[in-house]
Amino acid sequence: MTRPRRSIRLAVAALGVGALLASGALHPDPTEAAWTDAEIGSSAAVTAATLAAPTATTCTPRSVLVVGLQDFTLTWTSNQPGAQRVQITRGATTGTDVQGATGSVITQTGSTGGAYQYRATFTQAKLLGLLNLADLLGGSYEIRIYNGYAGSSWVSAPVRYNLNVVLLGLGSTCALVP
Repeated sequence: MTRPRRSIRLAVAALGVGALLASGALHPDPTEAAWTDAEIGSSAAVTAATLAAPTATTCTPRSVLVVGLQDFTLTWTSNQPGAQRVQITRGATTGTDVQGATGSVITQTGSTGGAYQYRATFTQAKLLGLLNLADLLGGSYEIRIYNGYAGSSWVSAPVRYNLNVVLLGLGSTCALVP
């Protein structure tokens, strides 16, 4: 007698599951999530963050009679610690010195309340091959200093100097470009 009762229970259970499926009760409710999210802008302008340009302090050339320009020293301050860059251009040739790179002469000399001080002395040997015997007759260089982020090509607008080497290096000047 237990056999027919068991069959009846199984049949009732199967009918119940069938009824639930037929009624849609086992179907999940639709989600309110969207694959895209519409946003409303209040302005037509889009801006990106920028790095502040460094603040120029000095550019000092040092020349020796007959030998010409020996070196020049740059000092500047920045709100960015590390990853400073100096580019020196003469004619169509540009060399770049990046703080932390092998052979870089850029050093951080101190910091005061979020302002970092830097110094770089570029000798004839360190001027990335740009100085040569032609400098005995004079020449002009553009020097640009940038703030940057280590491992990134993101840099600030530059501070620019013009380095003018006169005949035999006598009276060479380095002036900030406004």
